[in-house]
Amino acid sequence: MNKIKVYMICPVRSCLPGIKEKIDDYVKTIESFEREVHYPPRDVDQSQTGTEICLEHRNAMKECKEIHIWWDSKSTGSHMDLGMAFMMFSFNS
Repeated sequence: MNKIKVYMICPVRSCLPGIKEKIDDYVKTIESFEREVHYPPRDVDQSQTGTEICLEHRNAMKECKEIHIWWDSKSTGSHMDLGMAFMMFSFNS
């Protein structure tokens, strides 16, 4: 059985430790339901340039059937990811 792929939009650089722990727990819970989660803090090398990170996120998102969002309006990367998700899913429907 193929696992459903999930992309997790969430804060990375500006994420407070307590919030990161909650997101980590959320991701573990989702993975326990036989889902494969693309979790940027874990799955993307954050030392790359912003463009490289965005391209990795876009490529991962293209493979996903679900988008889960842990919103923090101060996370500028999350704004970019949400915009990409909107574009992908708007044009595929």
